Amino acid sequence: MSGHIWNIGLFKRINNNEAECIKCKENGESKYLFKLSERSVKSLIAHVRSKIHKDSENAKQFEKLVNKEQTNVDASIDKYFQQHSSGNLSQLDKKVINLIACENLPFRLVNSPWFHSIVNQHCEKLKDESHYRKCLIDVYEAVKIRITSEFVFEFL
Repeated sequence: MSGHIWNIGLFKRINNNEAECIKCKENGESKYLFKLSERSVKSLIAHVRSKIHKDSENAKQFEKLVNKEQTNVDASIDKYFQQHSSGNLSQLDKKVINLIACENLPFRLVNSPWFHSIVNQHCEKLKDESHYRKCLIDVYEAVKIRITSEFVFEFL
């Protein structure tokens, strides 16, 4: 997600520790310089999502790129399940693993009583968090390899 911030034409890197918002500088805004602490672009992402730019074409383009990336990650996980699933993962298992991985949620969520109350409305029984911990490692490694290889080819 963070790499997309440079692709929308709103920011210009001044050096490794600073970037400027081109539009804010042109419009005479007082705040147009942003620190990149340890090369992190969180401040730039927050700025593009702020009320100053939230309705701009740049913000829309950024969100579109982020959503496309998330869709690609979701598709890669789904594709992994289709290609590598030995049939021992139920649809519920796949959805829980996808939820944990894509939303960066803790495994303890699976043992939470309120999560069980939501999931138990379905006919499948939710497994213990240890089951998902084991499955997620394999899924993560496969998706990481796939995304890394696709990412490398984009820049060649």
